[in-house]
Amino acid sequence: MRFLKWVNYKIIFLVFIFYSNIKIVNSKENNQKIENLSPTSKSSPGVTEDQIVTKKNQLGCIVHEAAVEDIRKAREDIELRRKDLVIYESELKAREKAISEEIKKLENTRELISKSQEVKKIEYQKKVSKLIETFLTMSPKSSAKVLSTLDDRLAVLVVSEMETTRLAKIMNLMDPKRSSHLSELIAGVKK
Repeated sequence: MRFLKWVNYKIIFLVFIFYSNIKIVNSKENNQKIENLSPTSKSSPGVTEDQIVTKKNQLGCIVHEAAVEDIRKAREDIELRRKDLVIYESELKAREKAISEEIKKLENTRELISKSQEVKKIEYQKKVSKLIETFLTMSPKSSAKVLSTLDDRLAVLVVSEMETTRLAKIMNLMDPKRSSHLSELIAGVKK
């Protein structure tokens, strides 16, 4: 809308500049001059009716066809631009609405994913806790056999939850290579 106001002011300014260069005679002066030009007037005996109409147009009304045509074209151009702006504005609003709907969908999807991840994390922690409980009830010899075959990450989770005395008994019964490897993983030396 600001653009349209700016264009309107620009046109008004151009029209003002154009017309300010043409002298407009006061209406009283025009009427007196027109009366002096009339065929019945004694002061101008050889003036025709066409000359009076032409003189009236020159004195009282600014009629310059090129200026009028320029103004008409400028108005048409402004109207076309206004219509284009209205269309563009409606397209922008539609796009904005579509984008906001997509953002809402993405936020809902993100929320579902995070909830799903939380549920999986809780389930995983429950399973690990249950596995730790199982290892705590097993004998050290049985625990050592199972830990030797367990995945490194899971073995570290289980071992890190055990008491030190129990862990020491299990590590003594395990293969020395596997025991040292798990110790390095627990200490964070290896990853």
